[in-house]
Amino acid sequence: MADSKPAMVRFENVSKTFRVKGQDVQALEDVSLEIRKGQIYGIIGFSGAGKSTLMRMVNALESPTSGKVYVNGEDVESLKHKGLRNLRKNIGMIFQQFNLLESKTVFDNVAIPLVLNHESKDAIKARVEKLLEFVGLTDRASAYPAQLSGGQKQRVGIARALATEPEILLCDEATSALDPDTTDSILKLLERVNRELNVTILFVTHMINVITRLCDGVAVMEHGRVVEHGSVLDVFSCPKAEITRRFVSSVIPDKIPDSIIAKLRQSQGPFKLIRFRLRAKAATDNMIWQIDTKFKVVTNVMFASVTELQGVVLSVIVLKIEGDPDEIGRVTEYLDAHNVEWDEVKP
Repeated sequence: MADSKPAMVRFENVSKTFRVKGQDVQALEDVSLEIRKGQIYGIIGFSGAGKSTLMRMVNALESPTSGKVYVNGEDVESLKHKGLRNLRKNIGMIFQQFNLLESKTVFDNVAIPLVLNHESKDAIKARVEKLLEFVGLTDRASAYPAQLSGGQKQRVGIARALATEPEILLCDEATSALDPDTTDSILKLLERVNRELNVTILFVTHMINVITRLCDGVAVMEHGRVVEHGSVLDVFSCPKAEITRRFVSSVIPDKIPDSIIAKLRQSQGPFKLIRFRLRAKAATDNMIWQIDTKFKVVTNVMFASVTELQGVVLSVIVLKIEGDPDEIGRVTEYLDAHNVEWDEVKP
C-alpha cells in the first residue's frame, strides 16, 4: 500500500554546479527524492557525495543550478523575503560541531531564535524551560558550553533548533563527533522529537549504523547522484549499487572468510555458491531443508549472519550446492519461484 502522507520535502531533478578556481564542479546531478511528512529520512554517502549540499537547499542556504525544491508544496526558489523568513522559522538545524555561542549560557543559547523573533521575555522563558526539560538539561540552564560534555552540547543544539516549533529538523552529521553511547542517547532523543513533536527529520551522515538505528527511509549518494533510495529495509537488505554494498557490509556481514574461499578453489566436481537473504517471515520456511529434500544435491553452509534491521530479522546465508549442473539449475529456479533474493558468489 502506498504511503498516503504528503511530501514534506521534494527534490525534483535538482542539479548544482559550483565554480571553483575557474572550473565548473558538479556537486549534484539530477536528484529526485521525496521525504514524507513525519518521516526520519537518511542521506548517506562518503565525503564529497553532495549530501550536505542537497540538504542545505531545503532551507535555501544553497540554490539549485537547475531543478526544483519544494517544502510543504512551496517552490523554495520562488519565495521572497518574508516567505523565506517564514520557511526558515519552520526548519531547525543541528550540526556536527554544535555551533553554540561560548559566551552565552545554555538558557541563552536555546533562546537565540526566540530573541531574533522578538518574542516576549515571558514567552521566551516558558519555551526555553519547556525545551530544556524535554532534552534533559533543566539543571544545566546556567552552565556555559565549555562546562558541558559533547552529548550535552548536542542536546542544547537540538533544543535551540526546536525553539521556533519547526516542522522539519535538518541534521548535518549530528552524531559524528560523539562516542557510541552518547550517539545512541542522541538518536533516542531524535526519535522522541519525531514521535512526540511530529517533526520530520532529514539526517545526513556517512555512518550507516546511524541510518539503520534511526531512519525509515534512505537515499545513498555518490558523486552527486542518488544511486539507490527507498525504505531502509528494502535498500539495505538487498543492496544493488557497489557503494551501498560497501556501507552495508560493515553492519550486515555477507562475505565468506578468505580461508574458506581458498579451500573452495580446490574443490572437485560441479558446485555453485549462492548467497540468499531471508527476512523473518520467509526464514520460517526453512529454505535449506526444502532444498535438501526436494533436489538431488548436497548443501553446505559456508557463511551465515543474522541481523535485526528496522525490527525485521534478516538472515544472510552463503550456501555451497554440489550436484549435477541441471539439478543445481532447478534449485535456483525454485528460489526464484519462491521470491527468494539471491545472487551467485564467485570463489
